[in-house]
Amino acid sequence: MQYSFIKWLFIFGTYISGAFFNECAAQSYAQQQRQIAAYNILLNGCIGGIGGVINKKKEDKALAAFGRNFLKGSLGGLVKYTAKSSLYALPEKNRALASFANRAYYYLGHSFTMNASLNRELLHTYNIQLYGIDLNIQLTDDVKIQPRLSLLTSYYFLLTITNKHTFNLSNSIKYGVFYFNQHPKYNYSSDGNAFQNTIILNPLSLDYNSTVSHELVHTYQFPDYYLISNFGKPWVNKLNTYKIYKSLNKFLYMDISYIQLLYNLKPNFLTTSAHYFKNFYEFEAQHFATREYIMR
Repeated sequence: MQYSFIKWLFIFGTYISGAFFNECAAQSYAQQQRQIAAYNILLNGCIGGIGGVINKKKEDKALAAFGRNFLKGSLGGLVKYTAKSSLYALPEKNRALASFANRAYYYLGHSFTMNASLNRELLHTYNIQLYGIDLNIQLTDDVKIQPRLSLLTSYYFLLTITNKHTFNLSNSIKYGVFYFNQHPKYNYSSDGNAFQNTIILNPLSLDYNSTVSHELVHTYQFPDYYLISNFGKPWVNKLNTYKIYKSLNKFLYMDISYIQLLYNLKPNFLTTSAHYFKNFYEFEAQHFATREYIMR
């Protein structure tokens, strides 16, 4: 039983590494679809499983804790995958409602993975980020609500303003993220950009709808990784013994942009679209935005 579990874990690990690093293996849209589905499911499964072991109770066995939380995280990854895929079909009518529903659904999957990485029940806490607010809603025992300011979102919001992009309130409401119209000096070199809960769009984009979907997928890629911070929960518990940290932690969510480091491992080259999509995160975003085979 134990050998079988380890064998399949090795196979899954091999597949997910192939999904990230292999640029030419996928020969059809269906194969690319399976590749990205495996990446989302297994990434979240591994985050849930590893975090579950680190944060397990003393009496729990490591393999059992990993297996249990790997499955919870994998379920979270499946929900996240379908949420990203649904961004392609956001209706023009009632788009604000559809965007918020999609966001709530994505963060349901995110919450599954978060709870798994903390060795909690699947529905222990629901977490969602709305604009610059990180909101935790504890669903077990007494319901508790904890809103905190996202430091990462605040940083990117201020950075975008200092680069003279124009804040668009109506589109921010429509898409559930901070939306900026791109400064005209960038319009001939870029269709858009995205950060944590923030997107910048070129108003002159020839394919506006797919560009919006592409950038919204990028905003989902940030929370895909910051649950890695839960691996350090034992050390955070020690930090909570300091009054200053404990006080700040009540109001500030100290999220970390792990994806920015990973994104830069495989820089995108602007010479051709095929080179551009050698970057896995650009490939994933374009896959969901167009639902077409992506040349890499």
